[in-house]
Amino acid sequence: MTQPLGDQDPYWAPPPGSRRIRRSRVIPGITVAALGLFGAGWYSGATWAARPPAADNRLPSAQATCDPARRNTRVTDGGRTMIIDGRGARDPRGAKVTDLECLLNALGAPEAVQRHMLATRTIDGRQSDGWSTFTASWSFDSGDGIEVIVRTSP
Repeated sequence: MTQPLGDQDPYWAPPPGSRRIRRSRVIPGITVAALGLFGAGWYSGATWAARPPAADNRLPSAQATCDPARRNTRVTDGGRTMIIDGRGARDPRGAKVTDLECLLNALGAPEAVQRHMLATRTIDGRQSDGWSTFTASWSFDSGDGIEVIVRTSP
């Protein structure tokens, strides 16, 4: 006697009221569900990457530590740029070298960058350097002192 072939028999049909699900319906269902999950993951990843960067408070924090009166520094561009006005012969109210060093140390500037700034002469023109997520550009004039612009990258 032969065994019944079940769902492999082309003439076989499940008994009425049976909840047997055919593979021909399961595989497309799983595929659609997987694509839906992939699409949702892709969409959330794309929106996560497109969100605006979190506020970086390192520049305002350095300003509060080293120039709490805000006489010689200005933080602009939503906290992403700091302008430092250094002391010169015609500008005795600017930041002293120790104030500049305090600011640069608070921002984690390496010694090489600090020495590069302090060794700049008028004839050297505008200089620039960078570290971590910061870039700095500066110029020096004996009458006006050093002016430094520090930026964080987005």
